[in-house]
Amino acid sequence: MYLLNQVNMLKEPIAEFEIYKKIGYKWQYETSFKAGNALEFYTYITHYGFDLKYAIIYLDTLERNTLYYLYPDIKIAIHEKAIRNYVRGLLDLTLETFEEVAASLEYGKSCLEIELICFIDSFYSYKDKEDALFSYAKWQYERPLNRDKISKFVRVMEFYLDEILNYFDLRNTIIGLKKGEI
Repeated sequence: MYLLNQVNMLKEPIAEFEIYKKIGYKWQYETSFKAGNALEFYTYITHYGFDLKYAIIYLDTLERNTLYYLYPDIKIAIHEKAIRNYVRGLLDLTLETFEEVAASLEYGKSCLEIELICFIDSFYSYKDKEDALFSYAKWQYERPLNRDKISKFVRVMEFYLDEILNYFDLRNTIIGLKKGEI
């Protein structure tokens, strides 16, 4: 049984992955590879024929769909960092943005940036996916979805919701993964 873990950020042109093999109760680092596109990813995975049961990836539809195609029973988790990076990019968080947020807080006002960042912080503070899903449903119900950035965020959440929630099941595995034994 193997686990695939994506280890680099989305902005890098070449995705880097590590493969871990389960030995007893521990995950042992086995190998790593890089893929610049979906074809390279597919070629590597099919060539080596790993029995992948788990994957921890970033927001990449082609990788996700490739894994589901090759391993219909795989459990895929979207890493928390991927969602946080998506929100940062969506909000275009610059120094000026942080100044606007600080001014809003100073005057007791709320703004989109505060809402999304606070939601993400609270969402990932839950211990299990049931509580996280409930908080997401409640948050979404209370927000006006006619705001462009919120609707974009909600579309991504809805598209990847199962994989985002799987993160809660694999969180302890993610924390312990380092080259070598865990």
